[in-house]
Amino acid sequence: MKTTIKALLLLGAGLAFTMPAVSAQGEKADLNQFKACAQIKSDSKRLTCFDEAAAVFDFAKAKENLKEAATLKAEAAKLREENKQRRLAEEARIKAEKQREADLAALALEEFGQRGATEGGFKEFKSTVVATKKPQFGGVYIKLDNGHIWQNIDKTSAGSLPPGSAVTIKETNLGGFFMIVESSGKSVRIKRVN
Repeated sequence: MKTTIKALLLLGAGLAFTMPAVSAQGEKADLNQFKACAQIKSDSKRLTCFDEAAAVFDFAKAKENLKEAATLKAEAAKLREENKQRRLAEEARIKAEKQREADLAALALEEFGQRGATEGGFKEFKSTVVATKKPQFGGVYIKLDNGHIWQNIDKTSAGSLPPGSAVTIKETNLGGFFMIVESSGKSVRIKRVN
């Protein structure tokens, strides 16, 4: 009999050390208490620990917390999607703005040297000669790889301009244009024909 009482006392003392504490005010068990129970090696002690933790666990509160967590998760997902849409819209706006600027620059280059040309924000460009043609009267016509056709209006010659010759077309401060042949460094006044 004494041995049985002694064993029960030792068992009770062991449970006191291994079970999660519940305060005198009836404090509810939390998930950490269930985790502590899972660490107990003895099957019977572990089961007892789980039973006692479950007896004081606030399942209604846990359900409410899960519902709140689900709501917060949904709100976070919605916020992430809104941020993604804002980012995509901003990227599309920037892309459209860059495309508009590129289109304006292409138009300005296409019109460079013509009357009423679009203001392109540049005063020169580089190109290569595709072909030249000497008319019966007037200066040599020079066709460039971008489709421009210019005519030498200077009394001096630009020299030999075989296809592939690199040239720079520059606008002067007074609105005239010069062509500089990169191989020779020669510069002649020109005008846009087409």
